[in-house]
Amino acid sequence: MNDFWKEFEEVRKKETFESKEKVKVLKEDRAKIIKIPLNLIHESPYQGRLLNIENSQHIKAEIEELNKSIEISGLMQPIIVRKLRKGYEIIDGHRRVLSFKKAGKQYIPGIVKQCTEKEAMILSVIGNLQRKNLNVIETAIAIQKLKKTKLFKTQAELAKSIGKEESYISDIMNTLKLDKRIIADIAENNTIKDLRILRMLRHSGKVSEGYSDEQFALYQQIVSKNLSRNKLYLLIKQKKQKKRDSVISLKRSNNKICLEILTKNISEEIVEEVLFKLKEIMDSLLEKDKRLATEE
Repeated sequence: MNDFWKEFEEVRKKETFESKEKVKVLKEDRAKIIKIPLNLIHESPYQGRLLNIENSQHIKAEIEELNKSIEISGLMQPIIVRKLRKGYEIIDGHRRVLSFKKAGKQYIPGIVKQCTEKEAMILSVIGNLQRKNLNVIETAIAIQKLKKTKLFKTQAELAKSIGKEESYISDIMNTLKLDKRIIADIAENNTIKDLRILRMLRHSGKVSEGYSDEQFALYQQIVSKNLSRNKLYLLIKQKKQKKRDSVISLKRSNNKICLEILTKNISEEIVEEVLFKLKEIMDSLLEKDKRLATEE
């Protein structure tokens, strides 16, 4: 681990990442471009996709667009792979491989990089994280995979490796604690990009066995009404107030005050404390009333 940052900087110097998952190929590398059989190419275990990449709707649209571009201009950027015992592992170019497979081709232009598994992991994950079209769930998945490698002693080190604040890592990782239906929908349709909105959504209800009806209902409102942070904050505030109002009700008649407290979702310990406090308040008020009556 002591040599990690040194290795990391060396890897970053070797490759310069461009936007939209492209890796800048150095002039000397162009001479090393070879035709690689598609049936020998394997996906990287560090690919940051949550859903099956080939079945995702927005990925299908991207592949279609890439197909048209390749038909017109050819493949502008060869893929980057590393040699395995049997075949090759993609470091950069997952979509290009899918596009060539869909077009029924047998080979794809590529460059074979000599790198360790650690270097391949860094290149693949960091490359994923620097793509502009990566949604928050895909980003969280990529960071989670990076974290599971245990190459970083602290979250601060991990944050430094991708050029982000430590608080960003916490927020992005916490999106994976949302209701499963929300995670799947964001991964598929990129519905919410604002981490603060997702934080408020996460705090709106507890998740049990992967699901939270409160979270999911609020999520549907956010998406259907395109709620901003401020509007969401006001909506949550109103809901909390209504919830408090529905727990306690107070009615007054001629010689009677009726206080009703719903205890269904309140622990026995809190119920006992409420009863004690009410008795304490009533005793104090009755004592005060007694003093006032004596003074008169």
